[in-house]
Amino acid sequence: MMLRLPQVLGKSVLPFFFSFLFLFCYSPFLFSQFGENEKHDKISGKLRSYSTLNGPEKLYVLSDKSYYKAGEVIWFKTYLVNGVTHQKSEKSNVIYVDLLNQSDSVIIKRRLYAEGIGASGDIKTDEDFVQGKYRLRAYTKYMLNDDDPPIFEKSVFISNKTKLTKNLTEVASSKNSVKEIGQKPNKIFARFFPEGGNMLSGVQNILGFEIKDETGKGISADGMILEENGTPVSFFRSHDFGLGIVNFTPEVGKKYYAQVEHDNEIEKFALPDLLETGYMLNIRSNGDHLLILASSTIKKGLEDAFLVGHLRGNVFFEKRIKKVGRNKRFTYKLNTARLSNGVAHFTLFDKKGEPLCERLVFIHNENDDLSINISTSKINIGHRDEFEVGLDIRDNSKNQYSGEVSMSVFKLDDKILPEQKKSDIKTWMLLNSDLGGTIPYASYFFENNSDYRKRLLDALMLTHGWRRFVWKDFLADSVSKEQEFKPEKGIMIKGTTTSSSNKYQPFTSQVKLSFMGKEIHQEVKLTDNRGKFVFGPFFFRDTLPGVVETVTKNKFDRKQIKIYLESTDAKVARKKSKNIEKQTFNTPVVLLKETKSEEKKTGRGFKIGSKVKRLKEVRVFGSEKTKRQLVDEEIKRYTALYSQPSNRVYIDSFPELIVHSALDYLRRFPGVKIIGRYPTQSVVFQGQAGLTANLNGNPLFLFDGAPVTADFAASLTANEVMFIDILKGADATLFGVRGANGVIAIYGKRGVRNTWSTRQSPGVADFNIPGFYKTREFYSPDYSIDNPNHKNPDNRTTLHWEPDIYLDGNKKVSLKQFTGDVPGEYMIKVEGMTYKGQPVFNVSRITVGDKSTRSIE
Repeated sequence: MMLRLPQVLGKSVLPFFFSFLFLFCYSPFLFSQFGENEKHDKISGKLRSYSTLNGPEKLYVLSDKSYYKAGEVIWFKTYLVNGVTHQKSEKSNVIYVDLLNQSDSVIIKRRLYAEGIGASGDIKTDEDFVQGKYRLRAYTKYMLNDDDPPIFEKSVFISNKTKLTKNLTEVASSKNSVKEIGQKPNKIFARFFPEGGNMLSGVQNILGFEIKDETGKGISADGMILEENGTPVSFFRSHDFGLGIVNFTPEVGKKYYAQVEHDNEIEKFALPDLLETGYMLNIRSNGDHLLILASSTIKKGLEDAFLVGHLRGNVFFEKRIKKVGRNKRFTYKLNTARLSNGVAHFTLFDKKGEPLCERLVFIHNENDDLSINISTSKINIGHRDEFEVGLDIRDNSKNQYSGEVSMSVFKLDDKILPEQKKSDIKTWMLLNSDLGGTIPYASYFFENNSDYRKRLLDALMLTHGWRRFVWKDFLADSVSKEQEFKPEKGIMIKGTTTSSSNKYQPFTSQVKLSFMGKEIHQEVKLTDNRGKFVFGPFFFRDTLPGVVETVTKNKFDRKQIKIYLESTDAKVARKKSKNIEKQTFNTPVVLLKETKSEEKKTGRGFKIGSKVKRLKEVRVFGSEKTKRQLVDEEIKRYTALYSQPSNRVYIDSFPELIVHSALDYLRRFPGVKIIGRYPTQSVVFQGQAGLTANLNGNPLFLFDGAPVTADFAASLTANEVMFIDILKGADATLFGVRGANGVIAIYGKRGVRNTWSTRQSPGVADFNIPGFYKTREFYSPDYSIDNPNHKNPDNRTTLHWEPDIYLDGNKKVSLKQFTGDVPGEYMIKVEGMTYKGQPVFNVSRITVGDKSTRSIE
């Protein structure tokens, strides 16, 4: 058993290294003068350009709850802000929200338009969803310019008693979570990070550390720092999330390592490289000010050095160090009373502009602390009873603030509590979004202002690096280079004109855009010398059919040009592992002791770990929907314009036909004549005498309910179509004059619909492009009035959802709502942003009784 000397985090571990006399410079902001050092001026200029021109955007998604039943609606509100100021973003207006399943596949997409600080939306889950954890992902295209985009993700759980299929990996994992008697404990991993990035000989070093098991979960463990001969020099203990801080003074010429004990097992770990000479950057937060210490073991090492501090890219501290005393130290006291809350990034540069040390510090300014006050007219509320919720935003001095918030009232469930505690808008904006989303339970650090939480938060800062940019790339112009994705202000229609014989040869031409539908919009533009053209931004709902065509003097010139339209979808790379190491200025920590797990071999030579248990065979029984059922579902969703067609053809009903064109299937019907060959076919409806209704007219073509051109319909292949409806005579009168020559309604197979799709022919490109999603309205019954529908059961678990609540900073906003028939404890959750860029969050609870319960005022 190893010798242990537990220490309380932050007392004996954190040294009071400012006991010496230092220079008091108490100004909250200090800016250096330009012109003294070109390299330093470049650093300052880059940061200012970043914060004003190239700064990031941040997105947060608030959902009405985290636990749903299959078939329920996920109600959500997105908040899109400037990543530096946290105020309304002036860059993007287009927000993408995806629902991903357990296989990391996008199953539902939403494109929203943000007119203010964000946009609300909803996702109707399918009753066939397999039970399990799903993910909501939100981003703008502008965010995708980063190598590691700050994409927001959150988990939601969808339950389904009829779809209980489990992932075998999850089953095996749950079985292995219970340790068997005599089973070897999980391997542990420990990483140590010197404050500032360097570990120096002969001076006191502060190291943040984290200890995790093989699943990545932080664990509590005891440890010590030892000399190479095994003599202990310092002791430590990890706390919540495996975080901790240890300090010791290494002697010149000696080597050290760390030893950690957990479950009676001992592991040894290498420490970062020990330098004989170098630099250190120590920062300690003392309430309303920071104590900053920069030091070097090199003679005149700090002379002409440059110290910079910024908050999310906004520079608030700059200091050129001219001279230092014999102690080779520079000290500074920085007042934080006028700074915003958040992660501050300090970096020490040498006179050549090379980064020497860096340190993250969380700025906690009590003057910037705001809270949402939630007041309720009743605490215990009866069945189908009315209650009122009052909201306002105040600071510690009771001053009111204006902003936008969202409120949800939902039934509490033990299953959602762990997920609920992971993060909120405050912890995401102030902490997790700047650390790459690597903190699983970020809200823990803000639950109270105890000294323990503050010291634990500082340990978190020591073990994480700045995720927005790397100085080397930042100063090499890679951050401010031309960006692939421009901020979207609306829907853009882009493309390229090329030679019809060579798609890699640009062709300069005039192109005309025409929107097809009730209103016709036409616009003509000249492509650039690369054949590129852009139309927009546009704002429209649902799916829009249209056409882009070249403007030429004759048809022969058109045949020499081909148009390629760009998809509006952006490919989002799979999010990187959340186990992100801190960027340091020395070699990474490595595990000294390596252990090989025993392996079992299967009959096919496949190796599995000794802890994996072989499962019995599991058979899942079900019935596949028939073709008729699938088609009926399509008809209900997309044929609402008419009740019954004149004729209908199911493409899969004629497998013996080997045809390429979808229109060839219409040859089977009397009175329908197909002229030409794919892809230049035309369709004519013939009368009783064999004459066409209009020799110069084509029938009206629809694709998934939207009007399209005849060329678009002719370009469809058979394997892209599920069924085709024919409407003629009286059946087509619903379409008026447009249906005088008949209607051909084509319906694509699943997966084709509601996506960007195009069909090219010489000089013409038809398209269907989805518009912005139109959000549904949340239904909330009013039981104060008589309504026959009130006789139905009210089993809502979300009593109220209000995505857009505007607070003007002058008075409290009151919202009235009714309970339902489901008794129990409900949570009132309110999140949002002030117009000054401060995130706010709060929760409250109410109790709803059954039918016999009386209200308590």
